[in-house]
Amino acid sequence: MAAKTGKMLPFAFKGSPNFTQLVNVTQTKSNMEIKKPSVLESRVRGMKRSRSPSKDEGRPVKRGRRTLNSQSRIRPTASTTKTQKGPFKVSESRVSGKKRSRSPDEDEERPGKRGRSKSPAAVPSGHNDSAAGSGTGDTGKFRSQLLYEISQQLLQREMPSEAGRSTPSPKPTSSNPKERLEDLYFKGALIGSGAFGNVYAGIRKKDGLPVAIKEVLNDNGEEVDIPALGGKMPKEVALMMQLSIPPACPYIVEFIEWFDGPESHSIVMERPEPCQDLHHYSIVCGGSLSEEVAQLVLLQLLLALCHCEDRGVRHGDIWNKNLLIQTESLRVKLIDFGCGSFRKDPKYLGAAQLDVDVMFTIRCISSMLFHLVCGTLPVRSRETGSLDFPRAVSEEFKDLMDRCFSRINYLTLEEIASHPWLQKSW
Repeated sequence: MAAKTGKMLPFAFKGSPNFTQLVNVTQTKSNMEIKKPSVLESRVRGMKRSRSPSKDEGRPVKRGRRTLNSQSRIRPTASTTKTQKGPFKVSESRVSGKKRSRSPDEDEERPGKRGRSKSPAAVPSGHNDSAAGSGTGDTGKFRSQLLYEISQQLLQREMPSEAGRSTPSPKPTSSNPKERLEDLYFKGALIGSGAFGNVYAGIRKKDGLPVAIKEVLNDNGEEVDIPALGGKMPKEVALMMQLSIPPACPYIVEFIEWFDGPESHSIVMERPEPCQDLHHYSIVCGGSLSEEVAQLVLLQLLLALCHCEDRGVRHGDIWNKNLLIQTESLRVKLIDFGCGSFRKDPKYLGAAQLDVDVMFTIRCISSMLFHLVCGTLPVRSRETGSLDFPRAVSEEFKDLMDRCFSRINYLTLEEIASHPWLQKSW
């Protein structure tokens, strides 16, 4: 009991055992305080570290690059994230230099940045981003291509010789007598119907090519006998075969083949995807198209009609339901030659009859174009006798329509193709 009590006494007499123990404990504590490492030695990665005296003895002070750990690095939290007044906010990931993926809902409400595509308010009426497909830049290139092709057509028609407009000689062709339509194609849903037949969506079995299959009763179609094309065949088939002789026109639907049956015949054509007829496309765009899109449509239609004229073919039924438009690229295809016919040699036909054919085509083009841009059929004012335009249009478009619907002088295809409205850019 005396020994245990002596260890805890704060004071002791010199020479006693308790005194000796007290001296040893005091020296040990003082040595530990002297050997305590400095702040620089113990600060590693921004934290203090306590070392035992044995490890610190003789250890040099290491002065290296200071690295920050996860506690000392700036990482924003919900309470430290900086926000900025206005429509933009600094996201948490922007502080640390990373991009943040936004949901479509956030992007719709976020205003556009400079240097990017136009805002929806700047897009012309009747023309949207989905219709434009790959953007205004590609649309401008396509327009330049069409204007170049139109200029080449005009130069060709100004030539005194007819060598440039000669029709190439076709190879004799007939229907596919060896195989049936069902053996080569899958016939799908009905996609169109008219007075001369029904049109179905189809797929070619060997390669999955989308096609359109038009079935026409033999009683409804007129037959012609053209030895150069293969002899006796339906007139519509002969017209499409004549137009498909290379070089073919990309603005006319491509003819693939046809099948003859006891009660009906089938015409297989290309089926562009995605596409709509021009009538339904204008409805989707709000009932009318912008002048820019209407310009692209007219340029392609004029090139298709020039090709028909060079091959001696008259379409006979120009209107918006007989034009397919690819909704992504705005490329147009002229379809349905059921009302078409072959142009005869002018030396066997009077000039008055030729004028009637041309005038009918021009009136069809003009009425369709007016309806596409204005959303209504053309109507003349009772007071002034001039055309009424229900919406704001350019002066060049008004001049083109006034000249197309003139009761005295009408325009030709060449004059429409060279009109200033088609040269105007938006």
